Amino acid sequence: MSHFIIALSDCILATSHFILVTELENKEPLPDEYVKAEEVVGLQADNFLPFLKTKDVTLVMFYQPDCPACEFSRKHVKKASKVTIRNRHSYAAVNCEASPTICCSQKITSTPYFKMYSRGREIGFNDNPRMFTYKDMKHWVEQISVYNGMGKKM
Repeated sequence: MSHFIIALSDCILATSHFILVTELENKEPLPDEYVKAEEVVGLQADNFLPFLKTKDVTLVMFYQPDCPACEFSRKHVKKASKVTIRNRHSYAAVNCEASPTICCSQKITSTPYFKMYSRGREIGFNDNPRMFTYKDMKHWVEQISVYNGMGKKM
């Protein structure tokens, strides 16, 4: 069962603040405290877009620490991050409780929620976390095409 968070109508101010912050700051992300894996970075408003733009492929898990379904997904993203083999890929996590501006700007209304990004651009999503295991995550990250900046995937 997903955990519902912020109504999209409440996100207007948060999203405009997020756009300003991401243009002004660029802090290197640290491992996410919830996932507890060196391979999964925790993203915040000041490093979200800049970090995603540096990677060919990034799978991001949006979560809330008190969400029961997020615990299932946390274990799978942690395991997937350790077994995935692909150059210039990453796994990341966003705590929607601590960073609601990101979740609003990305239109996340329930957690856990997964989005795939390529060079900073959203290229896919998964909103069925109970059916999204570490094997699925690994396969998706290793096989998805890279966005080439011209509206096409490589």
